Amino acid sequence: IVASSVAVANAGVTQSADQSNSTENNIEVPTREGDLDTRQVLQPGPMDGGRQRNESFQDGFAVAEAQSGKVAVISYNDPAGGDGVVATSAASASANVDQSVSQSNESTNNFDDDVMVLNSGGNGRGGQSNESRQSGGAFSIAGSHEVSVKQSGRVEAGGDGINATSAAVASATVRQHVDQTNTTDLIDFADAQTVQGDQKVMLPQRNRASQRGEALAQAFASNVSVIQKGKVVAGGTGVQGVSTASATAKVDQTADQFNNLEPVFEEEEAAEEAEVQDGDKKEPRWNRYRNRARTGAVAVAQNVHITTDRVTAGGDGVVGVSTASAQALGGNARRRHGGENDVETLEAAEKSNGGPWSAVNGLYDGERPSAFAYAKAAQVNINTKGAIVAKGNGVYAMSYANAEAQAEDGRAVALAKADDVNVTVRDDVTAGKTGVYAGSVAEANANNGAGVERTSQGNVSVAIKKGTVTGGSGYYGVAVVGGNHNRITIGSDGAVTSASNHAIYGGDQDEIVSNKGMVIGNVDLGGGSNAFNNKSSGSFYTAKTVDLNGGLLTNSGLL
Repeated sequence: IVASSVAVANAGVTQSADQSNSTENNIEVPTREGDLDTRQVLQPGPMDGGRQRNESFQDGFAVAEAQSGKVAVISYNDPAGGDGVVATSAASASANVDQSVSQSNESTNNFDDDVMVLNSGGNGRGGQSNESRQSGGAFSIAGSHEVSVKQSGRVEAGGDGINATSAAVASATVRQHVDQTNTTDLIDFADAQTVQGDQKVMLPQRNRASQRGEALAQAFASNVSVIQKGKVVAGGTGVQGVSTASATAKVDQTADQFNNLEPVFEEEEAAEEAEVQDGDKKEPRWNRYRNRARTGAVAVAQNVHITTDRVTAGGDGVVGVSTASAQALGGNARRRHGGENDVETLEAAEKSNGGPWSAVNGLYDGERPSAFAYAKAAQVNINTKGAIVAKGNGVYAMSYANAEAQAEDGRAVALAKADDVNVTVRDDVTAGKTGVYAGSVAEANANNGAGVERTSQGNVSVAIKKGTVTGGSGYYGVAVVGGNHNRITIGSDGAVTSASNHAIYGGDQDEIVSNKGMVIGNVDLGGGSNAFNNKSSGSFYTAKTVDLNGGLLTNSGLL
């Protein structure tokens, strides 16, 4: 059975400009001072009194929105050669703006050896100049709806048994590039004569470029629910429920600016006689570049609830995942001018109260960042009521959020939040890998530690009410990663072990183990504040390692 609702939206804007001017002047003026036409030499670059100028202005905006619908499957008995039941709500939105400008001015001036240069240049009316302005915005939003599967009877599948997924993917990209070049060649300028004293030739060459880009991507996935009664036999994963959201926003801005004044002399000794001014503050040859970018990525996944009966799987037995990933790359609040090493930082702008950024502004109460990433994963709840036999992990439950914000300049903020994870086992779990693997993990990276990074992880709870959880060789019976204040509870009818006598593993956070049943093998609770409480009805058969990181082992039962 395959049931799906899929929405795809793509919006793209491509703008390009290629501008060029090219002149070649032969400066041939009689040496008789009374007949001099000084206009031919007053405005060099080009030398005949004209000017070379390119102007380009680009504005481009792309908006993409995709919303998929709700998917619900109710099934009884499903023999399938491939996958058994596949239910998917998927939305994908992509917005892209691509702007490029190429501007060039080229002037070649051939001087006759009889030319007399009078007061050439300097008044700003001649010369070469390029100006480019680029403004681009890409905005995308993707939302996937709820997915629910109710399966009873028997499922036999060569691939996955039951797979329920709500997936939202949003991307927004702005690319801006400008290439500006001014070139003036003076051929045999040294052979020309100058009058009116110590005369210098002024050749203005200017490049000016400004870029502004905004990219915002938002992805929202919905709840996933699976209720399975009966038996699932699968060659791949037995039962899987996933709510996943991914958002990526990127602004890429580059500028290449070049000015070149090239006196070319036919005789080496003539070079020392030429006087060509390289420019000063009033009449320079300069490059000015201003750029500003803002990126925002928001990814939010929702709850996953799974209740299963008997499962036999060639891969993992039961998988529940809520995962959110947000990347905001390339934001800045920068202005550069006057040369490649002259940098001035802009003051941060005030928060916007409307438009596509309004939802983002409410997620962070500090100064508006140039790059902002927010990822939020939700709860995962798995309840197994029948025996699980899997070649991979018996039960895998994870709430995972990852946020990355990278700003070239300005403030970068990355916020990641994972939620609670709860696993309840009421029958045997036999796995080739870890019996029960559960975690709540949040990771944030803002300018590789230089920005604002905030993470929040939920609590992890694993309760073995009944049955024996057995991990494979080299694996643990129960493993908990991340989380906050975590609890592992073994009831009076429960047991935990593995084929290599590795019973329980804990991560860097706090773990408390309460055993009323049986634990056989090594216990390593990692970092944090830990405790192992062996109750009066509990039996703890240790192997080589009991590492509680300095925590307390309390025994009221059999040790």
